[in-house]
Amino acid sequence: MPKVTLDDDLFIEYFKFKNGKSEDHSLVHNFFSHLKMPFVKSPCQIHRCHKSMIAKRGESVFSTALLASFLSGGYPTKSLEELAKQSKYRIILTSDPNKHSFPYLNVNSPNVELNYSKSCTSNVPRNDLIDHIKSLCVDANKIIICDNYFFSGWNENGAITTEPLFDTILPKKQLDIEFVSYGKKTRAKKNRIETKHSEWTMQSYTRGRYSRENNHDRYLVIEKPNHSIEVMLSSGFLYLWKLDKEINCVFREL
Repeated sequence: MPKVTLDDDLFIEYFKFKNGKSEDHSLVHNFFSHLKMPFVKSPCQIHRCHKSMIAKRGESVFSTALLASFLSGGYPTKSLEELAKQSKYRIILTSDPNKHSFPYLNVNSPNVELNYSKSCTSNVPRNDLIDHIKSLCVDANKIIICDNYFFSGWNENGAITTEPLFDTILPKKQLDIEFVSYGKKTRAKKNRIETKHSEWTMQSYTRGRYSRENNHDRYLVIEKPNHSIEVMLSSGFLYLWKLDKEINCVFREL
């Protein structure tokens, strides 16, 4: 089943790119950064776009063979909104600066992006997810932890805790570790964490993106010399090791 619908301009842009005739590199970058294949390919849309290109430019990016294959069964007229209902996500990708509300999703909007995610259901080992996060951390120079309940259970004998983050995931190299929640419970663990590796320093996060009061989701921010990666953990860090609940992680570039 198709996943999204394209408005006419992006429908044409897709076939321009496919035929090596695309000229707007910025648009192509934004477009393909948001596109989930396959998209809805409707006879009525290709017919409409073909006629529009002929009228404006005297030529079309749609080959005779492609048109024939699309139009052989006829082309009943359907609006973009109707075509969107044939897609899984029920959205229409657009670059029109005047369209930003549902069902349109503007590929030039800074508030919309596609990211990688991984999910583990309950009682499923998280080895693959842990290995992924560990690999991302290898070349980090700073780690930011946003989780108000990060140290829950650390003083309970036999409890599953978040301590393996320091023992098995974070690299044993020079590293600044910052906590958004830096209250008494967190400060009490400073010596315990810093003694795990002599080049680690633990301190309070003082910038404004994350807040103990305003953030419900948990975040691990991996800062590197040239870029940063944010990992959002739906159920909290603890559930990387505690398997009785599902966990979803979203990976995004900051």
